[in-house]
Amino acid sequence: MCLWPIEGVRALVLSCDFEGSPLTIVEAMMNGLPVVSLDCPVAPSAIVLDGVNGILVPFGSTEGETVQRLADAFCTIASGRLVFDEVTVLNSVNRYMPDVVKNGWEEFLRSME
Repeated sequence: MCLWPIEGVRALVLSCDFEGSPLTIVEAMMNGLPVVSLDCPVAPSAIVLDGVNGILVPFGSTEGETVQRLADAFCTIASGRLVFDEVTVLNSVNRYMPDVVKNGWEEFLRSME
């Protein structure tokens, strides 16, 4: 499911200190793109499977160390030292596909009758 193909893009980098429910991660993965994300509270670790569909970067003890870790992770992908299988990345977010979500809601609503 390619939503907006951008030639030459290798990954999405998310450098936020906090994320609620980042649809951006799911959208990138629906396009087969791995995600490099800071392991901030709540959402990224629920979606990004380190080494499977992206890289979760732990916070450092200083801002500079955190930035360096993020840059190192991005460089690992950009240099080709770590390559993610596009189909594996895409399949890792199947539970967020519109039909799956729709069916889940329909099942839930039927159970309320």
